[in-house]
Amino acid sequence: QGKISHLLVTVQDVSEQVHLQRELAEASARTHGEVEALLKLLSVDSASLMHYLEHAQSTLIEINDQLKGGQASRQSHLQLINGIFRRVHGLKGDAAMLGLDLFEQLAHEFEEVLCRLREQPAISGNDLVAIPLKLDAFIERIQAVRELALRIDRGDNAPASRPAPLAARLEQLGQRIAQDQGKALRVQADLNELDAFPQKTQVTLGAIALQLLRNAAAHGIELPDERLVRAKEETGAITIGLAPVDGEEYELKVRDDGQGLIPQRIRAKLVSSGRYTAEQIAQWDDKQIVMQIFSPGFSTRDSADQHAGQGVGLDVVKEQIASLGGRLRISSIPHQYTEFRIRFAV
Repeated sequence: QGKISHLLVTVQDVSEQVHLQRELAEASARTHGEVEALLKLLSVDSASLMHYLEHAQSTLIEINDQLKGGQASRQSHLQLINGIFRRVHGLKGDAAMLGLDLFEQLAHEFEEVLCRLREQPAISGNDLVAIPLKLDAFIERIQAVRELALRIDRGDNAPASRPAPLAARLEQLGQRIAQDQGKALRVQADLNELDAFPQKTQVTLGAIALQLLRNAAAHGIELPDERLVRAKEETGAITIGLAPVDGEEYELKVRDDGQGLIPQRIRAKLVSSGRYTAEQIAQWDDKQIVMQIFSPGFSTRDSADQHAGQGVGLDVVKEQIASLGGRLRISSIPHQYTEFRIRFAV
């Protein structure tokens, strides 16, 4: 009589099908990204690529030996993690400067694992199991890329291109960081004196310059709108220089015209991070507060990205300056500039 008396309802669980579709889409995107990354790797001059692969593999093997050697029983797990963090961050910086996106991303993912471990209230030996997994994945990728590069080299009789000078690579990295963060940036690097130093010193100075550039571009230089509000040029500026001073000493200088080091912000971040109480912070002068930026795990950023926020970059700088036997001087005026000067004897 025109009324519905029964309903037939069919329920089909398509969860597995949807899950498989998502996995296929993710795998396809991952494969596409890795192919692009591999093609970009092979555009890097072979000497620089092979040097990076050898250095990265030896570094990762040393980290693995640390984990197997029982060093964690002789020092806190946190100290061990911070030490590994510095080394992985160095690999990430080297990869970024050479344009090795694949290895920069691998190192960044490794850092995220270490960051989660570091933030745990208590760390046990069992928690460290996640580290060898990342080590293995990194080493496997290094070996695959090395094998591919060697096969291509055997069929390529063209003369090897010389790697770009460090100054040019730093300028390119600065532009990439600025582009990723929506900033306008001009980087000027004068490192002509670098060739006069031993190879080990060149590597150390390059690592310091790289980390300070990253810090300046990511933390110091403001967004264009912020700069215009403060009557600054829309494009920020970072200068990097190396020159002889006072006889047998040299000075590496990195200066940016960004927001400067603001002690009040650092104080607030130290308290909010739970590292210190407001009463403890109140007893420190501004110089002591500013030096906290070199503490492992400390960052003034609220969130991390591929370029900053993990709280390890300036920790690496402190370690590298110590290896040079150098002295650090910082000068800064809020909303005007920050300048790092590292003096060392040859």
